Amino acid sequence: MKAFIKKNTKLILLSVLLSLLIALLMGLIITTTSKYLENEQAQRDNSTKCKSYRALAKIAAAYYENDPDGDDWVSKSNEASLRQKQYRCTEYF
Repeated sequence: MKAFIKKNTKLILLSVLLSLLIALLMGLIITTTSKYLENEQAQRDNSTKCKSYRALAKIAAAYYENDPDGDDWVSKSNEASLRQKQYRCTEYF
Protein backbone atom coordinates (compact mmCIF):
# COMPACT_ATOMS: atom_id res chain seq x y z
CA MET A 1 0.00 0.00 0.00
CA LYS A 2 2.82 2.42 0.86
CA ALA A 3 4.46 1.71 -2.47
CA PHE A 4 1.22 2.53 -4.28
CA ILE A 5 0.88 5.87 -2.43
CA LYS A 6 4.52 6.83 -3.05
CA LYS A 7 4.28 5.90 -6.72
CA ASN A 8 0.99 7.77 -7.31
CA THR A 9 1.30 10.73 -4.92
CA LYS A 10 0.95 13.33 -7.67
CA LEU A 11 -2.06 11.58 -9.15
CA ILE A 12 -3.77 11.27 -5.76
CA LEU A 13 -3.06 14.92 -4.92
CA LEU A 14 -4.33 16.06 -8.32
CA SER A 15 -7.50 13.97 -7.90
CA VAL A 16 -8.18 15.44 -4.46
CA LEU A 17 -7.59 19.00 -5.68
CA LEU A 18 -9.79 18.47 -8.72
CA SER A 19 -12.55 17.03 -6.54
CA LEU A 20 -12.35 20.02 -4.21
CA LEU A 21 -12.44 22.42 -7.14
CA ILE A 22 -15.51 20.72 -8.60
CA ALA A 23 -17.26 20.79 -5.21
CA LEU A 24 -16.42 24.49 -4.81
CA LEU A 25 -17.72 25.31 -8.28
CA MET A 26 -20.93 23.36 -7.67
CA GLY A 27 -21.52 25.24 -4.42
CA LEU A 28 -20.88 28.56 -6.13
CA ILE A 29 -23.25 27.71 -8.98
CA ILE A 30 -26.01 26.61 -6.59
CA THR A 31 -25.64 29.72 -4.42
CA THR A 32 -25.58 32.11 -7.36
CA THR A 33 -28.50 30.45 -9.10
CA SER A 34 -30.71 30.42 -6.01
CA LYS A 35 -30.06 34.12 -5.34
CA TYR A 36 -30.82 34.92 -8.98
CA LEU A 37 -34.08 32.97 -8.91
CA GLU A 38 -35.15 34.60 -5.63
CA ASN A 39 -34.46 38.02 -7.12
CA GLU A 40 -36.46 37.19 -10.25
CA GLN A 41 -39.41 35.98 -8.13
CA ALA A 42 -39.28 39.16 -6.02
CA GLN A 43 -39.40 41.26 -9.18
CA ARG A 44 -42.39 39.28 -10.48
CA ASP A 45 -44.19 39.60 -7.15
CA ASN A 46 -43.64 43.36 -7.22
CA SER A 47 -45.15 43.71 -10.72
CA THR A 48 -48.60 45.21 -11.29
CA LYS A 49 -49.80 41.84 -12.59
CA CYS A 50 -49.02 40.12 -9.29
CA LYS A 51 -50.44 43.05 -7.36
CA SER A 52 -53.70 42.63 -9.27
CA TYR A 53 -53.67 38.92 -8.38
CA ARG A 54 -53.31 39.74 -4.68
CA ALA A 55 -56.08 42.35 -4.92
CA LEU A 56 -58.42 39.79 -6.49
CA ALA A 57 -57.52 37.28 -3.78
CA LYS A 58 -58.40 39.87 -1.12
CA ILE A 59 -61.69 40.66 -2.86
CA ALA A 60 -62.52 36.94 -3.08
CA ALA A 61 -61.77 36.54 0.64
CA ALA A 62 -64.00 39.52 1.49
CA TYR A 63 -66.84 38.13 -0.64
CA TYR A 64 -66.44 34.77 1.07
CA GLU A 65 -66.63 36.34 4.54
CA ASN A 66 -69.82 38.20 3.59
CA ASP A 67 -71.53 35.35 1.73
CA PRO A 68 -69.82 31.91 1.89
CA ASP A 69 -72.65 30.33 -0.12
CA GLY A 70 -72.53 32.92 -2.93
CA ASP A 71 -70.97 32.61 -6.35
CA ASP A 72 -69.16 35.95 -6.41
CA TRP A 73 -66.25 34.77 -4.29
CA VAL A 74 -65.84 31.62 -6.39
CA SER A 75 -65.54 33.56 -9.64
CA LYS A 76 -63.09 36.08 -8.12
CA SER A 77 -61.09 33.25 -6.56
CA ASN A 78 -60.91 31.40 -9.88
CA GLU A 79 -59.81 34.56 -11.66
CA ALA A 80 -57.17 35.22 -9.00
CA SER A 81 -55.91 31.65 -9.26
CA LEU A 82 -55.66 31.94 -13.02
CA ARG A 83 -53.63 35.16 -12.73
CA GLN A 84 -51.39 33.63 -10.07
CA LYS A 85 -50.52 30.72 -12.33
CA GLN A 86 -50.31 32.84 -15.47
CA TYR A 87 -47.92 35.42 -14.01
CA ARG A 88 -46.14 32.93 -11.69
CA CYS A 89 -46.78 34.99 -8.57
CA THR A 90 -46.09 33.74 -5.07
CA GLU A 91 -49.23 32.34 -3.48
CA TYR A 92 -51.04 34.98 -1.41
CA PHE A 93 -52.62 32.72 1.22
